[in-house]
Amino acid sequence: MTGKKAFYKDFVLPLEDSHHLKIAGFDSSCSPIRDEAGLVLGLLLILVEKINIVKERRENFEELRVLSKKLEVSKKENETMIEEVSAASAQLNSAQHSLDRSERLFQNIALNVPKSIQYFLNIKIYTYIVR
Repeated sequence: MTGKKAFYKDFVLPLEDSHHLKIAGFDSSCSPIRDEAGLVLGLLLILVEKINIVKERRENFEELRVLSKKLEVSKKENETMIEEVSAASAQLNSAQHSLDRSERLFQNIALNVPKSIQYFLNIKIYTYIVR
């Protein structure tokens, strides 16, 4: 101690009461007791028990516990969603692969069609579009 006043707010102490451990909250103030010459003769310690602090901390702990459970549920939901998106992505990749393969096959077939048939097909397609 430096010989100066000190104040501690919401100071928590474990106390034993009839062999039961109890958590108690206090506001505390420490002041030196001096004589006329300014010498420190003793210490005045004032503790004011704050019943609400323990209650508030319990409520905060309970709120944290509830939020932790909600976070765990959200985490599981996110993991499930990621698995579903991954499965859908795999299906999409498979479908894209099949589409690419079909497109290459169609291009190969189109390249092997004789010019006269291509001309005939172009006319037929054109007449269907015009009518």
